[in-house]
Amino acid sequence: MEALRAALTAAILGMDSGWDDRIVRTRMLISHVPVPLRDASTLLSINAQERLVAALETKLGIDGREDVRLRLLGEFAFGAYRCGAKNWAAGRGAGGGRGKWSRAVLARRVEEAFDALPGALAMTV
Repeated sequence: MEALRAALTAAILGMDSGWDDRIVRTRMLISHVPVPLRDASTLLSINAQERLVAALETKLGIDGREDVRLRLLGEFAFGAYRCGAKNWAAGRGAGGGRGKWSRAVLARRVEEAFDALPGALAMTV
């Protein structure tokens, strides 16, 4: 999980200089035409998650259908990304408010979501 966290954070921070503006504009568009665009965004995320699991299967020589841990890693990693991205787009999170839409702040929001995973898994109802 730490390797996935580090890779995802590095990918966010390594995006080209115009990425920040494009993603903010995309998020704003999604907020105005929510269902079709949100669904398309979710589908892209799920496809990326499935590619990650396939890569882990190849690298580790493990079949995710036999060992559910690989699928769970994909779910948790992309779940943390999605939660962090939603908080970033809404201007939520520690030390950030609306208008602070940079790659560095997105990376922090994703890191915060990864940090929250152990507590989330330990929650009881």
